[in-house]
Amino acid sequence: MIEATNVSDADAFVEWLNDHEVMTVAQLVSYDADRETAFVSLAGDYETDTEPVLNVLLRNRCFPTVPATVTGGREHWSVIASDHEQVSRTHEELQKIGHVEVDSLRTPELDRLLTGLSEVKQGCPRSLAAPA
Repeated sequence: MIEATNVSDADAFVEWLNDHEVMTVAQLVSYDADRETAFVSLAGDYETDTEPVLNVLLRNRCFPTVPATVTGGREHWSVIASDHEQVSRTHEELQKIGHVEVDSLRTPELDRLLTGLSEVKQGCPRSLAAPA
C-alpha cells in the first residue's frame, strides 16, 4: 500500500502503475481530490534486476514508520533503525538500485516512542497483552 501525493488524475496514475514492469496489480483504494492524494494497493512480481526498496530495508533491520509516499515519481520513506551501521549499509545497498537522497538523520525522541508503544499495549485485548 502506498500513499501518493500530487495526483491530479488518479485513474491515469493507477494505469501507469499497472503498466510498470514489476506490477501485477495496482488498485485504487481511495482518492481525495481536494488534497490530490491517492492510496493505492500494489502487488508485484519482483523477478527483475531491481529489488524492491522494502526488501532492502527489512533485510537490514530498518523499519518503515509510515507507508511510503510517492511524489513526482519518487518514493519517500520514513525509516527507523537501531544504529548507524544499519543506516550506512542500507544506504549503500539502495544506491545500487538507484539515486538515493537522505533528507535527514536524527535520533528519535525515546520518551515519545515508548509512550506510543505503551498506548499500543494498552489497546491490545487482554489475551494479547504482555504480562505485567
